[in-house]
Amino acid sequence: YGTSSYIASLFLCSLKAFISASEILGYEYSEYSRILDKARASMNSLWNGKYFVNWKYKDNEKDSCLNTQILGEFWCDILGLGNVLDEDKVISALKSIYELNGKASKFCLVNSVNPDGSIDETTDQMKSCWPRISFAIASHMILKGMKKEGIEIAQKEWNTISSRYPWNQPSKINAFNGDHFGLPYYIGSLSIYLVKYALKNSSHH
Repeated sequence: YGTSSYIASLFLCSLKAFISASEILGYEYSEYSRILDKARASMNSLWNGKYFVNWKYKDNEKDSCLNTQILGEFWCDILGLGNVLDEDKVISALKSIYELNGKASKFCLVNSVNPDGSIDETTDQMKSCWPRISFAIASHMILKGMKKEGIEIAQKEWNTISSRYPWNQPSKINAFNGDHFGLPYYIGSLSIYLVKYALKNSSHH
C-alpha cells in the first residue's frame, strides 16, 4: 500500500529509539538520521490537514482515519524520546481519532472510520476494535492533555469487555454489536494498566 500511517509511525519511533541508543553507546548513526528524515517526510505526505490518512500508493489513497496512525508517537512518549512529528499534528490527529473512531461505535474505539463518520467495512480488521490498542490510544490522549477524552475511550472499551467476556479478552471486538470477534484469550489483557500509567505521569493534571 505504499506509505501506511500505522507502519510509518512505528518505523519512525523505532528509528528514533535506535538513534538514541546509538548515542548512548557511542555508535555511528548518521545514516539512520538521514533515513529518519526521509521517513518523516513520507509520513507527513499523508497529512490531510486534520489527521494522517490510512495509506497512499501512487495515485491511490485510503483516506479513512486509522486509530493507530500515530501509535509510534505514543511509544516515543513512553520511552521519553519526545516527538518525531510536529506536536500540533499529533494533537489534531488524536482529536480526529476521538471525534471519528471514538464516536462511530458505542462499544469500542473503531480501527478505521471514513471521513463522514461511518465505519470502514472494507475488511474485518478495519471494522473491528483492538482492545490493547484502544487502551494505548486512550493513554496517549491523557498524556497529551486530553484526559476527559482518554478516560471516556478507555471506559467504553472496558465496559464492553467486563460486561461480556471479562476473563477472555479477545483480539478484536465487533464495532457494530460488541461481540467477541477474533482470537480468544489474547495477549493484551494488561494493556489497561497503560491508562493508570498515563494518569500518574501526565503533566496535564
